[in-house]
Amino acid sequence: MAKLLKEANRLIRLWRDHGPNTPRLDLKKLFYEAVLPSSEGDTGKIVFKPFNSFEGLMARKVGHKEWRIGVSTHIPYEPRRHFTLAHEIGHFIGHRYERDTFECTFDNLNDFELAGLEKEANEFASHLLMPADVVRNFDKTREFSHETISELAPMFGVSRAAAAYRWLQLTNRQIGFVVSRDGFFRNGRASDKLYARGVFFKGGTEVPIDSLISRLSTVGQEISGIVDAPVWHERIPCRESSYAATQGGYVYTFLDFDHS
Repeated sequence: MAKLLKEANRLIRLWRDHGPNTPRLDLKKLFYEAVLPSSEGDTGKIVFKPFNSFEGLMARKVGHKEWRIGVSTHIPYEPRRHFTLAHEIGHFIGHRYERDTFECTFDNLNDFELAGLEKEANEFASHLLMPADVVRNFDKTREFSHETISELAPMFGVSRAAAAYRWLQLTNRQIGFVVSRDGFFRNGRASDKLYARGVFFKGGTEVPIDSLISRLSTVGQEISGIVDAPVWHERIPCRESSYAATQGGYVYTFLDFDHS
């Protein structure tokens, strides 16, 4: 993992010092002009094709040092394609000697918890696409909310969920993010400081009855406000910001216990 994070830092420095220095990276340009020249003679090509059973691919041509990095055109959401490409570049940099083929599903690309190569590729993508110094500046100055994440995520060209998880990874505050559907938690994460206060989100658990989630009635609706204890914590109120996503029936909820 250290090699991958070191390479992500190198690519960020190159982009800032010798490139356009925009918040959003041009991954194809970085791959062809910075990654491949330092890949010990291995070659690679990025392709976009309608893969059916997986979303990302990193595979070696049999008997050669030639690799293909693929992103499925069936992915409907452009920020997810952007993150998928970064994930597969991570496999190329860090894992191409581990095995010859990676076929990455939606679940692989959302694996931020279990140990292994998929988690490493996700952490590389997060580190590369969402530099820590920029995210920490938001953490110091802004409320953790759907509104703020909706500003941060497009800057980097990533999904709201990816931006939220990256923020949680870097913060020293009491904040949390949870995805729910049909009134039950699907997945989520509390920051280390919030988890230490006993807040966590177990998949399959019913959402709190008095949370703002229950007030959402239409797709695309956002609602925010102060929620008193004991809705999200037995003693601590928080500011809840919930958003009904336009696809899949999911609700994204952002909890900020430091801005209540």
